[in-house]
Amino acid sequence: AEDTKEDRGFGVLRGGVLWGAFLAIALSYGGLVVVYTYIAPYLTSVTGVTARSVTWLLLLFGVGLIVGNALGGRYADRSVTRTVIVILALLIVSLLLLWDLGSAVVAVIVLLVLLGGAGFGMVPPLQSYVLHLAGTASVLVSALAAASFNAGVALGSSVGGIVLTRTSDYPLLALAGALMTLLGLIVFLLTRRHHTAHRSATGNSSTSVPATHCGQ
Repeated sequence: AEDTKEDRGFGVLRGGVLWGAFLAIALSYGGLVVVYTYIAPYLTSVTGVTARSVTWLLLLFGVGLIVGNALGGRYADRSVTRTVIVILALLIVSLLLLWDLGSAVVAVIVLLVLLGGAGFGMVPPLQSYVLHLAGTASVLVSALAAASFNAGVALGSSVGGIVLTRTSDYPLLALAGALMTLLGLIVFLLTRRHHTAHRSATGNSSTSVPATHCGQ
């Protein structure tokens, strides 16, 4: 279970590491949205499928997001940090493969399932992570975490629009998305490192604090 305490209101937002976690969410999720916003023209122009086939391919994406969301929550109960790292790494690799193999129908079918799974699989562990950083079961923190995902939608679609405006090269959307998610993973690791160092420092001057599943 999370080592959360009572809601401390706006006071919990004073820690910079929590804002770093919100940024990590926006960047990580935004990496998926860069591609997903323009997935229909991507599939027709790069993969070469018909407009009618796009619906069925997006259905596979939907299957992936349902499975990914369920598995993300299950594995987050064991280790939030490990789950976030694995899921974000999977999303990065899937986006890079889409950039390289976007014209191969069979590869795209598999990658759409993986993108859906990784894209929505990150939601439960990242939400748990920000609550762990806050150290409180805060409605405010939960709301800001949800807002961070929405910020990722806005950021990702904007980046995708910029890419297409400047290059008209749909495969570059996947590369831009991979780089965005990679940046999100880096920010996540930095916030995790800072939080761990802070807990270690305070733990040395007070009673040791039992480890939670976030650090496993």
